[in-house]
Amino acid sequence: MPATLEIILIAISAVGYLVKEFQKTRKRTLGISLEFLVLFWSIWRISTIII
Repeated sequence: MPATLEIILIAISAVGYLVKEFQKTRKRTLGISLEFLVLFWSIWRISTIII
């Protein structure tokens, strides 16, 4: 599997987790923070590969 596709799948997974976590009444701050870091890292990696 190409690296770009793996990173895109990681980003989609992070978005799915964040959506699911924000729908809960009790939000886990650490989990949300870590997933935001993963999401921003994925976006940064994809943009450096594309550009």
